[in-house]
Amino acid sequence: MQTNEIYAGGLSLHFFPSMDFEPSNPNQAATPEDLLPQLRNLLRLLMGGWRDDWHTILNHRLYKAVLIKRDHVLTQAMRLAFQQGFEHVFTQLANQTLDPLQQNQAQLFISNCLCYLPFADISPYESIAIPQCINDQWIMVDYKVTPIELTPKSGLKKLFISDYDRVFAYGLEPINQFNAEPHLVFMGTTYPAGQGFSSTIETDLEAFETAGKKLYRSGHRAISDWLNRQPKKPHVCGTSLGGALSLLVAIDQGHKITRVDALNPPGLYQPLRKSRYDHWDELPQEDKPTVVIQKQSRDPVSRFGKWKDDWDIVQVTPPEDKKGPNSVTAHALNYAGLAGTTFLGVDTAADNAERKTRNLWLYTILRSTAYYLLIAPYRYALLPATRFMMSKKGVYTLAAGLLTITSFIFFPPLMTIIVAGALSLPILGYAGYKLPQGLRTLLGFNKPTLSRAQNPTLPRNESLDLYAETNAIEAEFTYRELGEYYRAQRCTLKDKPFLPEESPDENFKNSGLSKRQILERSEDETHADEQVTLTATKAKIHDMRKIIHIVHEIGFHAEDQHRLRAELASSRTDYLAGKVTTPALP
Repeated sequence: MQTNEIYAGGLSLHFFPSMDFEPSNPNQAATPEDLLPQLRNLLRLLMGGWRDDWHTILNHRLYKAVLIKRDHVLTQAMRLAFQQGFEHVFTQLANQTLDPLQQNQAQLFISNCLCYLPFADISPYESIAIPQCINDQWIMVDYKVTPIELTPKSGLKKLFISDYDRVFAYGLEPINQFNAEPHLVFMGTTYPAGQGFSSTIETDLEAFETAGKKLYRSGHRAISDWLNRQPKKPHVCGTSLGGALSLLVAIDQGHKITRVDALNPPGLYQPLRKSRYDHWDELPQEDKPTVVIQKQSRDPVSRFGKWKDDWDIVQVTPPEDKKGPNSVTAHALNYAGLAGTTFLGVDTAADNAERKTRNLWLYTILRSTAYYLLIAPYRYALLPATRFMMSKKGVYTLAAGLLTITSFIFFPPLMTIIVAGALSLPILGYAGYKLPQGLRTLLGFNKPTLSRAQNPTLPRNESLDLYAETNAIEAEFTYRELGEYYRAQRCTLKDKPFLPEESPDENFKNSGLSKRQILERSEDETHADEQVTLTATKAKIHDMRKIIHIVHEIGFHAEDQHRLRAELASSRTDYLAGKVTTPALP
């Protein structure tokens, strides 16, 4: 991309019909619907540039949710507000013919909006519909969310990771659109009460490494597995730390993706020896994804690191009245929907040369010093000790120690031994109970579990619930595909005969046919490639599409039965996890 070349522009996109703040009273709100005005106001600020009345949306409940304890009702409302915003973006783009610059701007704006989505604790049991341009036409694509854990699942480091420290990327898989591309979204450094705060801070400042490299190392296998399962190459995006993780995917597995949109990311750290994850220069040109990096005016984070020479670096400058007062707002806000924003190309080589000295003193020396002196001691000593002392076990241990010391002062030695022994029995019992679990974690025998934020019993937005019959959709399958699906489910997974007993009174998924009739037609070559329209929940349709794709990838060959059964069992477990009929309060 040439210096000062105009990359995008000429478009105005609003996230809601009105970008004026709504009146709200979130401290008195009891339901997600009550909180919607507050969350829409927050997204208006994020997506519409700076405004002087920003402080009017702040309140005690928001402060508490950001700094102290996550508010699941608030994040539930935020997901609903995001959906309303994406729907309004679609209404502005539908039936429009955009020129190339406007098309680029729409892509940047939607990608930037996607980057903020993980902060709402997006749920694997809710769908999210996002605008996408397919064959020159804008449509809304329904997606199923798949969390991809980046933090270690076993080994020594896993022992220092609590549920709140776990970090996830999110794979967005199209539910029923063949031509739609998946999205892989990485979350940036989160807020103090957010999922994975301490882990994101640690990987931000890891010494002598690209920001995010620690998470990428431990999550590499999970990311690669998800990418390999997709029928189409995904689009990847992220902001800040999330953008850095997106760049690591590009240089390591660029042949598996179509495009990267990174908003205000730090660049790559340049090690003395080439990273084992850097395969960019070896990729054939036709296999390299498009990489677009947005550097917003006055953003401090994107001033560090190094870019690859063939990446598109875009300087984003908003209108003067939307810039905000400082570098924090420049880093946090999405300016890509503003009509007055300019998007100009940056000379990559010149930009890399300009930051050399800054990279040495700040990105390498100062950052690494802070990691070893502050972050590592806090993460692996102070934080675990503090958590233990604040837990019930820690309080009991402290009380037992004080009682033992008191006994030593006021009672004979024999009594002290008796008291200390009695008080230590629960501690020793607990240690004996936890030791085998710790060894299993250390050796990698424990199965990964869902985080609290992904608990299927948490309340869901009814209009987004994947499992709700009221959100059922129609989908077309061939009889052959349905035969493959049921052969996998009935024969491979459940060891049942392919054809069930005839059930003439039970039509299958509103098709007018029984299950047996469907399967008989799947084996009849005169009907196998005919299509039938079924109606089912979004979760069921996604599960069926996923299993059919697994069958096409692996097949029913005898030598692949073990792998096929494992993949089917994993898919079945994921599907059944969300079938909860009585959601409980968090």
